[in-house]
Amino acid sequence: MRGILYGVGVGPGDPEMMTLKAVRMIREADVVAVPGECAKDTVAYRIAVQAVPELEAKELLAIYMPMTHDRAKMRENHQKGAKLLEKMLDTGKKVVFLTLGDPTIYSTFSYLQRIVEVDGYETGCVSGIPSFCATAARINEPLVEWNEALHIVPAVHRAETETIGSGNYVFMKSGRKIGKVKELLAQTGKQVFMVENCGMENEHVYCKIEELPEEAGYYSLIIAKEQNTGNEKSDTKVKCCDKSRKMEVAAEQNTEEKQNDSIKWRAGQMAEEKELDAQMTMDNQMTEVKKTEYELDDLVESTEKELLLVSFGTSYLETLEKTLGEIYRYMEEQFPDYVVEDAFTSQMIIDRLRKRDGIFVSHVDDAVKYAAQHNVHNLVLQPTHLMAGLEYQDLLDAVEEYRYLLENVTIGKPVLSAEEDFDRMIRILTDELNGYCDGKTAICLMGHGSEAKANEVYDMLQERFCQNGYTDYLVGTVEAKPALEDLVHRVEQGSYERVVLVPLMMVAGDHANNDMAGEEDDSWKSTFEAMGKEVLILMRGLGELKGIQELIADHARAAMKEIDL
Repeated sequence: MRGILYGVGVGPGDPEMMTLKAVRMIREADVVAVPGECAKDTVAYRIAVQAVPELEAKELLAIYMPMTHDRAKMRENHQKGAKLLEKMLDTGKKVVFLTLGDPTIYSTFSYLQRIVEVDGYETGCVSGIPSFCATAARINEPLVEWNEALHIVPAVHRAETETIGSGNYVFMKSGRKIGKVKELLAQTGKQVFMVENCGMENEHVYCKIEELPEEAGYYSLIIAKEQNTGNEKSDTKVKCCDKSRKMEVAAEQNTEEKQNDSIKWRAGQMAEEKELDAQMTMDNQMTEVKKTEYELDDLVESTEKELLLVSFGTSYLETLEKTLGEIYRYMEEQFPDYVVEDAFTSQMIIDRLRKRDGIFVSHVDDAVKYAAQHNVHNLVLQPTHLMAGLEYQDLLDAVEEYRYLLENVTIGKPVLSAEEDFDRMIRILTDELNGYCDGKTAICLMGHGSEAKANEVYDMLQERFCQNGYTDYLVGTVEAKPALEDLVHRVEQGSYERVVLVPLMMVAGDHANNDMAGEEDDSWKSTFEAMGKEVLILMRGLGELKGIQELIADHARAAMKEIDL
C-alpha cells in the first residue's frame, strides 16, 4: 500500500506559531522531506525542530531544487524531487514535506504535489500561518477592514511590472527588489511597513517608507495600506514593543556571561555591551532597536585588519572549547595585529547554541556583510574546513556577494589543499597514533564526506598513508566514499584483532559521538564489535592538535601575502 504525501506549513519563523496539527503530523511521519541541499541546514527544519525535538531522530529527505529563472530547468528539478518522494511513498511510508508559511501560498510543495498526484499518489495539506498574517500581527495592524481589497504580490517576480491601485498590498520576498518596491510606493500615499525575517531572531521592523533600508534579506515582507483616518500607527506603540524585545535579549546576554566564562568567543565582550544597552533602554523609554544581530556588535568599525575564522561549527560544548576555541586563541597569539573573529557556516548549529546555551556566533554571510558595511579595510577569511567542498563554496559565495564593498579581501585555503598539506597531516596523525600500531590494530579515521569533487581528498590521504608505509591507517567517511563497508572489508582482509576509531574532523561532534562511537547497531563501534573486534575510541577533534592549529595559521599567512598585508 502506498504512503500519503502531506505538505505541512511551519509558519513564518517563530516555532511557537506552528499549529498543533502540524506538530502532530511531523511526529507521526515516517519521513520528513525538506526543500534544500542539506535538510538540517534549511530554515523550515530549524523552525520545526524547535517545536518538535523528535524531528532530530526522524528519517530526513533533502530535496534540492535550486532557484532558477530557467523554466525548463525548474521543471526538471521538480520532476527529480517528485521522484524522490514517490520512491518513499512506494514503500508505504507517510511523508511530510515541510514548507515555510502555508503550503498553498507560493510554495514549492504545490509543484511537487501536482506531479505526484498525476502519478497516482494521494496528497494532503496542513495549513500554516502565512508570513503576511504574522507580519500584520507583528506590527499590530489589521491587513484589511470593511470593504478594502488585499493584493498579494510576489515582489521577486513582479516588482518591475506591478501597478499600484486602490486597496492594501502585500509584497512578499521583497529583499532583492526593495528599491523597486520603494519606488512604486513612494508616490501612492500609502502607509508602509516592512518586517525582515518575521518571527526569527534576526527580525527587523520598519514602520515608515523612509526607514526602509537600501538592502534587505530574502525574507522581507512589505505591507502597504490605504491611509484611512485613524489608521496612523503610533510610534510609541511600535517603539515600546521593540524596547521590550531589546531588554529581553539584553537580559539573556547577562545570563550568558555568567554561565559561559570559560568559552572565549564573543560572549564576554558582547555581554558587557548588552548590559550597558539595557541600562540605556530603561533610561530612555522611547529607544528603538536599530539592529538585532547582537553577535556582530563587538566588531570595531573601521578596523584596519580582521581575520575571520570560518568553521562549520558544533553544538557539543566540550569539543567546541577544545577545538575551535583553541584554534581561535592560537590565531590571536599568532596574529596580534588583527581583530580575530569567528563565524560558522551551519545556521542550525548557530541557532542551537543561541537558544540552548546563550552562545552567540555569527553566520559567515552576516560576518562578511557586517565587515563590508563597517569599513574593515583588510579582511582575511581562513576556513577550518578539511577540504574545498560545498561549505567552502558557500564561503566563496558569501565573499563574492560583498566583494565590491570590501577594500581588500582574501580567502585562505582549506586544511588539505597542497601536496605538502597531506604530508603534514600524516606526520601529525602518526606522531599521535603510532603507539597503537602493533600489526594487529587497525586505526580507522572517520571523515565527514561530501558529494563534491573535493571528496577525493580522502582517497588521496589513504594513498599517501600507504606510500609512506602506514598501511594500518584506514580512511573512511560517514556520508560518502570510502564508506564504513569499505573499511570493514579492509579490516577483514588484514586479520586485525583490534580497531582504534578516531575522528578525522575538526571537531568531535555529532558524527563522532553517534555515527562513530554510538551504541546503535549501525554505528562504526557496534559494527566492528559485531565482527568480534576489540574497539578503542579516541574522542578528540583535529582542532585539538597543535600541528593542525599551526597548519591553519600557515594557510592564513599565505592568504595575507596575497593582498600584501
